[in-house]
Amino acid sequence: MECLVQERFVAPGGDLVRWCLEVKIRAFIFSQYHKIHGVLN
Repeated sequence: MECLVQERFVAPGGDLVRWCLEVKIRAFIFSQYHKIHGVLN
C-alpha cells in the first residue's frame, strides 16, 4: 500500500518508482523460492 502512494507521489523523479518495483519483484521471487524449497524439503 505504501508503495502505491510513493509511486504516485514520486512519479516525475522515477527513482523511488524503480526502487519500489524492485522491492515488489524481489518479494515475489523470495516467496516463490520458499514455496519451491518448502516442497523439496
